[in-house]
Amino acid sequence: MVLLVTTVAIFGFNRVIAQYLLGADLQQRAQTELSSDVLRCEPVQGGLAAFEACLHQSDTASVIEPASIYYKVCGLATSGAQEGVEDATCSAVRAVLSAQALASNAQAGAIPVDSGEWMTAQTSVTSAVAFPPRLVMLKTADVQRYATAIWDLRDSLLTTLFPMLIVVLVFASWVMFRFAMHPVNQLKRTIEQFGADNLSNNTLVAPASLVEFQSFVDVFNSLRQRLSTSLSQSQRFAADASHELKTPLTILRGRAEILVATLVRGTDQQVMALELVEEVERMSEIVEKLLLLSRADAKSLLLDTQTHNFSALMDDFLEDAAGFAPDLDLKTDIAPNIVWACDVALVRLLVQNLYTNAVKYNIPSGWIYFKLHSTPSHVVLRIENAATGIPQDLERNAFSRFYRLDDARSSSRSGHGLGLSICREIADVHNAKLDMTGRIQI
Repeated sequence: MVLLVTTVAIFGFNRVIAQYLLGADLQQRAQTELSSDVLRCEPVQGGLAAFEACLHQSDTASVIEPASIYYKVCGLATSGAQEGVEDATCSAVRAVLSAQALASNAQAGAIPVDSGEWMTAQTSVTSAVAFPPRLVMLKTADVQRYATAIWDLRDSLLTTLFPMLIVVLVFASWVMFRFAMHPVNQLKRTIEQFGADNLSNNTLVAPASLVEFQSFVDVFNSLRQRLSTSLSQSQRFAADASHELKTPLTILRGRAEILVATLVRGTDQQVMALELVEEVERMSEIVEKLLLLSRADAKSLLLDTQTHNFSALMDDFLEDAAGFAPDLDLKTDIAPNIVWACDVALVRLLVQNLYTNAVKYNIPSGWIYFKLHSTPSHVVLRIENAATGIPQDLERNAFSRFYRLDDARSSSRSGHGLGLSICREIADVHNAKLDMTGRIQI
């Protein structure tokens, strides 16, 4: 749209300027041709009629030739009989200019007569001995009409060709745009292929089909290498830290359990030791989850994929889960004989985390609903639970790491904020989709 408006503006501006320049140029050329014709026909003998015939029979290709029929010749003798019958315009010229003024006038000029301007050219003073002085005039309005006729012809041609010019211009602009955007699109497609798992892949290099993009591509490739190094270091740190923490936590847990066993049952010291065991257990769970997430980030989470009866797996899990929260109403709708090629250990962990959250964020004497069914291309597991006080940002942040509801930080709803993040990673490695929706039911 901008290109079209700009083109129309350029054409309009060009027309105004060209029309003004065309009129001025034609007037200059008319004056030049008028003077040239007078000089050419000045020696012609035979009186005024022969002189006029010579003026109208120019043998040069000239832009003013079509206007030569508008030449008007006036005799300017100061004494004696005039050649032919003098018309009103010539009489007016003689009234305006005296013979002496004309004789001393320049070879070419302009005279205002009859409320109009005339271009003039007169025979030289030296020829007045053999012939009476003559003044040849051309009305400026006739030249302007000629200019208008030329411009109308140009407008007619432009009106015919303008739609075609617009089509050609749009097509040429589209071709140029596609040509200019091709390396950008090629670079975009290559960049879209990069992810956390292939940043260090040197065989996948962003192309630079035009030399103008080479510096940009070099900067991007350098940034990619730095990001790859930084990501590898952070993943290695998380994995190494998690692995190194497992051993001292295991030792600490064993010593704490021994301490619990040696203390007198029911004493404050034993209660404190039991709390210590619980905190060590909590730390161990966090370490295990961080280790799992670091492996997922590094795309090194290995799957033991086998085809399983997912319906039977869910039935076994729900049978064990029934006693975990006896105050909640557990409703199920499990379609039979649904099979799924998956890592059963990871899928069990996914379902367990989802169930744990459904219990943790339920209401007193609430309910949990499990539904498993299949479509021609998908296996769908839906878990619903009653809840109150659903935050507005839950759907957006539910799977963020260490995201917890405000009341989840209380002791009654202890958690690490990593369970749903692990569920999302497990779903991703199985090419599954996991989402959460909060809605109000009446």
